[in-house]
Formats: sequence, structure tokens, C-alpha cells
Amino acid sequence: LANKLLATLLLAISIRVGKSIFFYFYPELAKHYLQLGLTACFFIGPLLYLYSMQIFTPEKSNIRAMKLQLGIPLVMAITFGVVYPYVDFPELWGNVIYKVVNYFWLACLLLAVSVVLPVGKKLKRKESLTPNEFIGFSVYVGTFFIWFAYYTASFTSYIAGALSFTFCLYLSILLVFFHKKQVKQERYSNKKIEEDKATPLIEQLNILMADEALYKNANLTLAIVAKKMSISVPQLSQLLNDNVGQ
Repeated sequence: LANKLLATLLLAISIRVGKSIFFYFYPELAKHYLQLGLTACFFIGPLLYLYSMQIFTPEKSNIRAMKLQLGIPLVMAITFGVVYPYVDFPELWGNVIYKVVNYFWLACLLLAVSVVLPVGKKLKRKESLTPNEFIGFSVYVGTFFIWFAYYTASFTSYIAGALSFTFCLYLSILLVFFHKKQVKQERYSNKKIEEDKATPLIEQLNILMADEALYKNANLTLAIVAKKMSISVPQLSQLLNDNVGQ
């Protein structure tokens, strides 16, 4: 569910950003596209909030409540878009709706702070995050940065929102890559198997070698031994390196 919410969130942001790029280089863009972009923007906030809830507090997630939190805005957006289309009401969409959508996005960002804050505190204490926490926190910060770029576009440039999206996307990819690398290093450092668990495994390994003489097999691999011991390959590797010292 979290992945589906993230995918939909990225789709909504991408539509919003895509509209911005076309409008920046082609100001005479048809009003239908402008309406589509603002409508997609209307869902960025709720999707981010629900995604954050699903990532950080999945035990509190309520599918029925989620459907209402997405269904009500969807009905509102479709109804309003049909009754007051951008083509016939450009001033309404360009001024009032634009502000309402941006402040609604901000409200959802602030609403999600209570969910994201504990992760920020963990980072402040220099505690390691789980992969889901790390990605979820990156998505929240990136979405806030994109909102800020659009909100301050009148002082900078309208294309700043699209540039910030690209920057956040590439930065997130790099951060996730280095985070996974760091987690992998931490997983195999200072993780010696406890003696009470290691001792029977070492005995089992010695018996296996004595009875089946596996060391005579020229094609012997960790996977073969691990399968016979009913443990994983990383566990066997850890046992040999840290506990047996060979």
C-alpha cells in the first residue's frame, strides 16, 4: 500500500511539474492542461500525508479512512472542474484556486509533521534509520522543498518548481544508494554472533565436516554448507569470520 501511495504521489507531482514546464516555455498552453496540473497538485498533500502515515505509523492506518480522505477530494475536484472549468473561469483558477491548492498542500505538510518528527529526532541523535524510514523522510523533505519552490516562485522563477523536483529526485537516488551501502557495511561490522548461539553451530559444522568430509569437494561453496546447516549464507559467513576466525 505504501508503494502504491508513493507511486500515485510521484504521478501527481510529475503532472504538476510537467504542466509547469510546458506553461513556462509555451504560455499559450490550453487551459485544459492548466486545470489538469492544478487538479493533480490538489492531491499531492493528501497523498503525502497518507504515505507518511503508512510508512511511519502503519499500525494506525485505516483503509476505510484512507478511502474517504482520497475519495472526498476526488469528488470535490471532479465536481468543481465540471461546474467551473478553467476555460470559462480563468481568473477564478489563476488566483483563488491556485492559492487554495497551495495552502491545502501546506496544511497537509504541517499535518504530517507529527508523524515525521520522531524520525527527525532519530537523525538528530545520529541513530540509524530503517530503509523505509529513510525513504519516507526523504520524500517528505523533498515534497516540502518543491512546495516552497512553487510558493516563492513569484520572487524567483516559475520554473524553480520543476528544477527543485529534478534536484530532489536525483538527490534522493544518491542518498538511497549511499544509505543502502552504509546499512550493508553496518550489518556486517561488529555483529559477532552470540556465543550461546554460535557454539552449537560450530559443533554442527565440525560434525558435518567430519562425517561428510565436505572439504574434499573442490567445488565446495558457502551456499552448499549453509543449506546443509539450515542457515543463511550471510550467517555462515559471519560465523566463520567473526566466531571461528577462519
